[in-house]
Amino acid sequence: MSMLSIKGLSKTYGNGTRALDQVDLEIPKGLFGLLGPNGAGKSSLMRTVATLQRPDSGSIYFEGIDVLAQPHEARQIMGYLPQEFGVYPNVGAETLLNHLAILKGLVKRGVRRDCVHALLLQTNLWDHRRKAVSGFSGGMRQRFGVAQALLGNPRLLIVDEPTAGLDPAERQRFLDLICEVGEQVAVIFSTHMVEDVRELCPNMAILHQGKVLLRGRPEECIQQLAGQIWWRTCERAELPKLKQQHHIISTKLRSGKVLLHAMANQAPAGFEPAEANLDDVYFSTLATYP
Repeated sequence: MSMLSIKGLSKTYGNGTRALDQVDLEIPKGLFGLLGPNGAGKSSLMRTVATLQRPDSGSIYFEGIDVLAQPHEARQIMGYLPQEFGVYPNVGAETLLNHLAILKGLVKRGVRRDCVHALLLQTNLWDHRRKAVSGFSGGMRQRFGVAQALLGNPRLLIVDEPTAGLDPAERQRFLDLICEVGEQVAVIFSTHMVEDVRELCPNMAILHQGKVLLRGRPEECIQQLAGQIWWRTCERAELPKLKQQHHIISTKLRSGKVLLHAMANQAPAGFEPAEANLDDVYFSTLATYP
């Protein structure tokens, strides 16, 4: 059952950039991956859903609330972790989270204290609660960002490019936290990293140049490519010719050679069958769009 319904959403900025182009999405409870390259319009969509900017046209409904007509009511049930989360210098995590809780409307001291403590424990920041957030590592800052986004028990969490720049251990801790949160609420998880969606999200969409090119369940999207993905390696000098001859959807440098994935109904000469994966879904989808 859809919790968030987005229909016909369009946005063009003053410089002529068309960031969103008739976006339609139905987002259920749980983790929803919004996948796309940098500049695809993901952050524009996130900011619009979070009521930080108005679209030129379209509608957004969340659990019966008209988000565009009732932004104040919508903000009461939403949490937002932007791509760049600014923090106050030399302020401890507990003090800062307490201040943000007051701004969120948690005015009763006892209730606020319990909420702040619970979120610091949930995000594994309790032992660091007196440290200045400005001195946190990237992963700790992102977990603090989740804590502030969860103030007030939101029913929708909007998370924009959260794992960019995190080392592998921090990234895994963050993904584990988001996965736990996604068991309780709807989470829109924006990323350009295919592995984030592959590991977390039972539902996804691919956004490119402001358009939704594909939506569905990752495993079903992968299944639709069965028997159509082929691989081979080549020298770098061979690559331009092979790109002219075949529908090459992705290339990776491996041990000095180039690993190619091609898409075709029958085996191209010199290629071997490959088991389709979500990377193939992503790159083949982008390759079909001019």
